[in-house]
Parts: sequence; structure tokens; C-alpha cells
Amino acid sequence: MKFPTIKPPSFLLPQTPVLAENERPPAPGYSLRSVFDDNEAGKRYLDGYSLPTAQVSERESATLHLDISGFMNNLLSPQNQSGFNLRIANQQADTVLQRLDRDQQLSLKMNQDLLLDSDFIALAAELSDEELNQFVSVATSLHTSPSERHQQTSISGKSSSIKKFTETLSELDGEDRSQVLAQASYFSKKVPPANNDTYDIQGKNSGTNNSAANNQLHNFIMAVNNSEEPRKLLNDLAGYDEEQQAQLLNVLSVSTSLGNELISQLGDFEKKEQEIILDYLGDIAGKIQPTGQKSLDMAAFDPYMALEEVSRLDSNRLAMLEDTIGLLKHYQFSKEQLAETFGELKNMGEADQQAYLKITSTGLEQILGLPESDAGESAEKIDLYEHPQALETITLLRSDSSIRELVTKSALGNKVRNEENQQVYTLKDQISAEKDQNTMIKLLTTDAWIRTQNDKDTDSSEQSHRLAGALLELKAEHRDELVEKIASYAENEAPLKRLSRQELNQSYSNSYARTSTLANNGEILNLLDSELAWMENEDVNNAFWQINALAEEQGDMLFGVIDATPELIRNQLTRHFANRADGVFNGEFGRNLAKNEIDEFIDFMLNEPDKDKKQEYINDMTGQDIPLYWQQMSTAGSDERTDIENQAWETYNNGQAENPP
Repeated sequence: MKFPTIKPPSFLLPQTPVLAENERPPAPGYSLRSVFDDNEAGKRYLDGYSLPTAQVSERESATLHLDISGFMNNLLSPQNQSGFNLRIANQQADTVLQRLDRDQQLSLKMNQDLLLDSDFIALAAELSDEELNQFVSVATSLHTSPSERHQQTSISGKSSSIKKFTETLSELDGEDRSQVLAQASYFSKKVPPANNDTYDIQGKNSGTNNSAANNQLHNFIMAVNNSEEPRKLLNDLAGYDEEQQAQLLNVLSVSTSLGNELISQLGDFEKKEQEIILDYLGDIAGKIQPTGQKSLDMAAFDPYMALEEVSRLDSNRLAMLEDTIGLLKHYQFSKEQLAETFGELKNMGEADQQAYLKITSTGLEQILGLPESDAGESAEKIDLYEHPQALETITLLRSDSSIRELVTKSALGNKVRNEENQQVYTLKDQISAEKDQNTMIKLLTTDAWIRTQNDKDTDSSEQSHRLAGALLELKAEHRDELVEKIASYAENEAPLKRLSRQELNQSYSNSYARTSTLANNGEILNLLDSELAWMENEDVNNAFWQINALAEEQGDMLFGVIDATPELIRNQLTRHFANRADGVFNGEFGRNLAKNEIDEFIDFMLNEPDKDKKQEYINDMTGQDIPLYWQQMSTAGSDERTDIENQAWETYNNGQAENPP
């Protein structure tokens, strides 16, 4: 299909008509945009787009492209705003242009809206000729887009970099303004000319300049615009070489507060460590849309995403910056610890990096807490060199790929397949995602920490790996519900390291019994089904999990034997093994001794046919002397007993009496 070619309008027009002071210019679409004197030609030229009758040739064909951004900039141009006076604007523009050489005039001609902006005109009157030349040079470079991170900048938008830079300079005193312009001009001179011969698939000029220098200039201007103390910003940047400055400016363009905090923390490190940190964080920040230029969050439009897509969301990359800078702020790392941490991160995919950092940040806070300080004093960092066990616990968690996978998926919903038969995940809202992920990390951290304190003979890394594998078998909604329920048994929110062993065991015995059981039972769904028979009350339910945690892989067999006994004996055995599990957890009874007792009990009960001998064995093991007529009494109906007998048996069955009636 052939489209008509619209010939560009001629920019050569007659002399601009003189307007009365209160007279409005012609309606938009016919008005003159901005002008300057060309002494060589002695004529008046237009910078903008007048719209004479288009000459159309139907024999020619070309690509039709609708420039929406150009239309909006045109609509918002200064000369289209109320109160604009073309005659006065022309006079003021001419005054500015006369102070520039021809090259600068031509540069400013390309940015017509800047030439007619009243804020720029007012600023220009305060600038020296050198400073004016610097500003025009900077503005010309800012008018091209260095990468997808930065939107193409125009003076038309109120939030544009040029517009905000003009306002920022206007608010600075002369000395600060001169320093800022000098630094901006320095960056601007390094920007190579834009490649205006490059066109996109629609035949439109790209208007981009993808050089690192142009990106650095845009980041610097954005940092100045967002800074409350531009002079301090310049002094801070002066302490780093150009490559490090570029990385810092990447972070500052994303978040002024994070960038300032990073600068504050870098002072505690030597140059080599500074390079490691800046190289990592600058690379992450370079992938995030700058402040005020956020792209649409596709999660709002598409509730399903693949893991790789989720890891590329700006919100998740921003969390990487927050977690890393937070760690540097709260904890003192040795050179070796720092090198190990960032070395491991460099060899991981983005989703793994995010989980690794989240485990480190949330896990250390769960174990050690955050630094505390007296009123009016800055908090002293927690030295990780003094807490080797804490870092060892975090290391065994974050180094396990299954645990990182679990942490990543805990922020997502169920796994489904989309119309293209691709494996994707439903997205949670951000609040729910953060809450579920933090709960998961705290649960894993608490489980691993208690094991290192109480079960030193157990391979903690293997147990944590199995726990993660068990939880990964569940659907997201069931996993979230189970983890939330287990976490609710915790009775103390203080950092784990600050709790005595007695306080730790008292607060986390029920939650640890459940995580240990999940780690040791290979059939998590069957285990959860079995739990339904032990939901009579919380004590009974706790006993179920405590015994399972003690029995480990023998849990199913042990409960099978217990369930085969009459109710009275079943209660006797349940109380015994629950107490035994509690004793092991509190360090009062050896784990190996307890497991041997379970193995011997199962073997005897399965191979001894005589019920009286079974009861004698149970009595001896539990230390309770139940008469040999337990068989008849435990199976007799309540109507065969007296009220006093019924009450006595009820008291015993509820655990309120040590010996049976």
C-alpha cells in the first residue's frame, strides 16, 4: 500500500509581524515558534514547524509514522501556553543569541523550546558568557537519549532534565552554580556527536546517543536536580576516579537516598573493596529506570510471569540495591568476607542473586538484629568477625540452590502454564510477596540456627536442604499457609543470638519440631494427612510433631505401632515420646539414646506376640506401672464403669494424673 509523501514545510517566512503588548499570537498550528537573526543571510528563520498547506504527491510512497511524543511536546511548548507574548519572547531570545557564537546559536536553534522558556531567559541574564556557553552545550547533549533508561529530554515537559536543571541552577548561589556548570560542561564535552543518520524501522531518526559519556551526563544532571546539597555532591564525587563516579551516578540516578548512603558507607573501605562494591552496584543500577522515569509495571497488566521475567522487574532490582547497601550500613565485613560475598554473587543468575542477598539481609537481622545506639549517637556496626556462627548459618542457607529457589518462589503464586504452554507463575501483590518471602527466610534461618545450637552432630546443611525440598513440593498457597502456621508458634521476636538456650528452646520448640519433621519425612503430603488424626487439641498436635521430629525416618512406623495400642496405652506412649523429644531438644537426653529407644521399642512391639509382655515392656520404658488388666479397662464402655471410675480415667487420659486408676 502506498502512502502519500508530505513534503516538509518551508522555514523561510516573511518578517515577523509586530504585535501589540497585549495581543495574542496566531492560533497554534500557524504561529512562529522561535527566531534568531542570521547576519549572513539577513533574513528571519523559523526553528519550529509552521503548517502551510501540505503538498501531496500520490505517486510517491513513504512510511507513515505518528510521532505522539512530538505532538505532546508541541502541545506543551512555551509559545502554546497562556500569557505567552511572541514579540517579547523574540526580543529576549535575540538578546541571548547575540552572546553566543554561531555554533552555539545553531545548537540552541535545535532546542527551540529552551530559547523561548522564561526560566532559561531569566537564568541566562545571571550567567556569564562562559557559563552561558557551558549551559547551552549541556542542554544540547541532554536533548538526545543515551539509552533506554533515559527518556528523550525536552524543555516542554515540566519534569524534563533540562527544565529541572534550569530551575536548580536558578536556586543556587553564584559559586555553587559555577561549579555545577563547570562539571556538567566537563561531562558534556566528552559526549560524541549524536548519530543523526540513524533511523529506526519506521524511518524515524533515532535521536539517540548511546555513549557512556552521554549516559554519565544525564545521570549527573539528574543527581544534581535531586540533590539538596549540590556542592556536597560535587565534593563527594571528587573523591573517586571517573569510572567509579560513573557507577555512583548510576545509583544516584535511581535513588538519591541510596546513593548518598552508599557514598557514606564507602568511606569505611579501602580502594580495592570500593571497586568491588561499586562495580557490582553500578551494574545493577544501570538496568533500572531512573527516578521519575519509571516504565509501566507489567505485573499490573499481566498476572503471570516466568521466573526470568520476574527477576528483571525494576522493583526486584531496586531491592538488590537496598539489601546490599543495608548490609554495608549495619554490618562490618572483613576483606575476606566481602570478597567471598561479591565473588559468589558475580557467578549467579539474577534471580539467584536476589535470593542470596535477601537471605543474607533478612537472615542476619533474624539472628543478630540491627545495630543499636544511645540517643543522639550513631549506631556502631555489628562486626561479623565476632559472630562466626551467625555467618556460617547464613552461608549454608544462601549457598544452597534449592533454598534460593524456595526463597524466590515464596514471593510468587502457583505455577501454571500459559496459552503458549510456557511455565509461568502467578504474581502476588508487592506487600504479600515481601511478607511471605520474609516469613520463609526467618523460618529457614531459625530452623538452621537452633540445629547448630542443639544438634551439633546433625548435618545442618543437609537438613536445611531437605526442608527446602519438602516445601517446594507443595503448591504455593498450601506452602504459604503451612509456613505461616509454623511461624506462629514462635513466642519471642528478639534476635536469636540474644536468647539464652533455655529461652530459645522454650520459644521455638513447637516450630522446630515441625520443621525438623518436614525435613526428615520424605512424604510431606502423607504427613500432613496423618496430622489430621492428631488435631484434638494443641497439646496433642504438638506431641504429634515432636515425636515425628525425634523419630525422623522412623516416624511412620512408630505412629503405626502406637496407633495399634488401646487408647490408654496410646496416651501413655504419646506422653512418653513427646517428653523424650522435649528432653532431647533441651539437651537433657541424648538424641542417639532416644533414637535407639525408638528402634528397640518398634522391634519389640512388632515381634512379641504376648500382650502382657508388651505392657511390661512399656511400663518399664515409660516408668509407669499400669496394671495388666489395661486391655479390658481401656476397651470397656463408659456405661460399664462407675461415675468415679469414668472421672478417674478421664483425668489420666488428659495427662492430669501420673498413674492410671
